Amino acid sequence: MKQTISLVTIIGLLVMGSYMLFEPELARAVEDTTAVSLTVTSEITVDCDAACDMTTGGPINAISGGSLTGDFTCTVETPDSTGWNLTIKKDTVLKTGAGGENNQFDDITPSTPLDYTWSTVGSGLEEFGFNIKATSEDTLQKYCDAGASPCDVGTTPTDDHCWDAVPTTPATKVSSSNAATDPAGDAVNFGLKAEAGGSNFLEPGAYTATITATATVGP
Repeated sequence: MKQTISLVTIIGLLVMGSYMLFEPELARAVEDTTAVSLTVTSEITVDCDAACDMTTGGPINAISGGSLTGDFTCTVETPDSTGWNLTIKKDTVLKTGAGGENNQFDDITPSTPLDYTWSTVGSGLEEFGFNIKATSEDTLQKYCDAGASPCDVGTTPTDDHCWDAVPTTPATKVSSSNAATDPAGDAVNFGLKAEAGGSNFLEPGAYTATITATATVGP
C-alpha cells in the first residue's frame, strides 16, 4: 500500500515538473504581420447647368435688332493635389435651322487683350460671345481685369467685362488651378451675350448651340 502511494506521488511530481518545464513554451504568444495596401485613382467631375435661356435685356427684333444676355455655371470637383483645368467649346454657331445668312449669330472677334466692354454690333450684323463672371474660381488672367480696364490683369474677373468668343474647335481654357478644389467643388460662372445690329433681316425663331465644358486633372 505504501509502495502504491509512493508511486502515485512520484508520478504526480513528474507530471507537475513536466508541466512547469514545458508550460512557458506552450503559453508564449507568437505573432506575424501582413501589409495591407490599396490604390485610390485620381478622379475629376464637372457639373454644368442643364440649359441657359438668354432672356435678359431683349428683345432681339428681326429687323431693328437688340441684345440678350444669360449665364450658366460649371462646378469642378477633384481631390487631386496636382490641380485641374477647365475648357469650353460649342458644337456650332448660335443658329436657327441650318444657319447661314440671316439665320445665325457669328462669333465676336476678340482683341488682345480682350475687349473690356462689349463692342456695339454694327448694322446688319449679329454676334455672340462670353465672359467670366465675378464670383468664379481660378479664372485665367486673360479674363480678369482687377476691377477696371484693361483685361489680362490680376486674378479677379468682373461681370460683363473681358469678352471672348466660344470656339467650335479647339476648345479654349478658361480656368486653371494647381491645387485640389474645395470638397463642394469650385464654381466657374459664365456670362453670355448675343446682339443683332439694326437694319437686319433675321429669321424669327429659336437660335441654339450646345456648349461643352471639359475638366481635366493636371497643372
